[in-house]
Amino acid sequence: MTVTLPKDLEIYVQSKISSGQCESEQALIAEAIRIYRDLDERYAALRQSIKEGFDQIERGEYIELNGEAEIRQFFDNIATRGRAKLGLGNKT
Repeated sequence: MTVTLPKDLEIYVQSKISSGQCESEQALIAEAIRIYRDLDERYAALRQSIKEGFDQIERGEYIELNGEAEIRQFFDNIATRGRAKLGLGNKT
């Protein structure tokens, strides 16, 4: 495979090789593609989670929290249950 890069990216690649941050053009491009693939997979998982959330809302599987006090109580309850599951007792 042959890859032609725009001049600014070519300069960037060469600077990474010259500084010793990367051993070769191939190594840098391979790493960039691995990072891109990882991001692509993360975005796909995020899109799936968002879809599941909207599906849950459409099915009525949600609760409404009104005001800061209810929100704080909701998260305090989650923290308390989490500590209990971990056997950490009731720390505040």
